[in-house]
Amino acid sequence: MNMKKIINGKTYNTDTALLIGSWDNGCNVTDFDYFAETLFKNQKDTYFLHGESGARGPYAVETDNGWYRGGEDIVPMEKSEAWAWAKEVLEADVS
Repeated sequence: MNMKKIINGKTYNTDTALLIGSWDNGCNVTDFDYFAETLFKNQKDTYFLHGESGARGPYAVETDNGWYRGGEDIVPMEKSEAWAWAKEVLEADVS
């Protein structure tokens, strides 16, 4: 799950950010339907999701020959979005 990406001039790095919480759908990581997301907060109080999935998941990547393979991405979030995600997905009291 180590990923670093620059989006709109901001750096998002899973290695240096604080992991807040994560979930997955219970499928094996080799399954086409695998799907997992992890919420992070970096040192500048910027929130982001690191998501990964199999070939049939939302983070899948289309290959040159038109097939899909598993993939991963970073999705920046506003604080309110991050806490709403945590409250819904992690079923936690994050007030």
